[in-house]
Amino acid sequence: MRADTAEPMPRRDACVSIQPDIAALLLCEGSPVRPKWIVFSDVDGTLIDYHTYEPGPALPVLQRLEGLGVPVVFTTSKTRAEVESLRHSLGIDTPFIVENGAAIFVPESQFDDVPEHWERRQGYRALTLSMPYGELRAVLGSLRARFRFESLSDMSVARLVNLTGLAERDAANALRREFGEPVLWRDSVDALSRFTSELAARDLAVDSGGRFLHVRAANADKGSALKLLCAEYQNLWRSVTRVIALGDGDGDNDSSMLAAADLAVTIPSPSPDSPSIGETPRIAADREGPEGWSRVMTALADLYEASVARG
Repeated sequence: MRADTAEPMPRRDACVSIQPDIAALLLCEGSPVRPKWIVFSDVDGTLIDYHTYEPGPALPVLQRLEGLGVPVVFTTSKTRAEVESLRHSLGIDTPFIVENGAAIFVPESQFDDVPEHWERRQGYRALTLSMPYGELRAVLGSLRARFRFESLSDMSVARLVNLTGLAERDAANALRREFGEPVLWRDSVDALSRFTSELAARDLAVDSGGRFLHVRAANADKGSALKLLCAEYQNLWRSVTRVIALGDGDGDNDSSMLAAADLAVTIPSPSPDSPSIGETPRIAADREGPEGWSRVMTALADLYEASVARG
């Protein structure tokens, strides 16, 4: 069926419509090969609620995607310790990307043939895109005399709990940084511009996102990590893939991931900003947080399930 005549596939939530051109793109209509899907999802404010840190209605949809063989890759500013805790609580065992694209972790049991430069680390094959964490911290330390900011790793657990509302265990996991550094900005807008320029001269970049600014290696972002992991999935599956990425608009740290996908799903947030994603096709969810996530992904899961049933 041609893309301009296809009808949207059946779905459980009639409030979310998958347009024919999007369906044709994701299903490779006109091709004899049915593509396999990979979902890359931001976590805070998308998969889990920004305030309660709970997945709510997103959890059954996440489980449904797992049953369909569609991996959901958490792609987040969170640390490895935070993501491991979240994966355990949700019963998910897929690869994940941490600290805004600084590193990719793949469970050793899932990929047999990753390149040798992916190091073995505590049950994972891991690829680090970032500079050593100590070097990044040293750069930030050299700028403290000229700019007012508070580094996350300098905070106590109690301070972070008070600031974010995290449970103590989750706050402790958030402090287990390995690659990048969130900072709480205490200076002027003009000073931030100078701070960003100073970091750029040292091959570092600053992303906004949620409560913090995130300092990372300039070559380590979510979009770069997405492309590298997609290449490994294609090698594993020997199949055409389609990539769906979900992120919110509370900062620019999701932009590279959304732009690198075949389909970007934007989840509204309290921020008035909208991620810049270039020409990537987009679906805009009509609800915030996990409710918006679940409504769009339910419709997409219906689309995928129907294509599998047709064979």
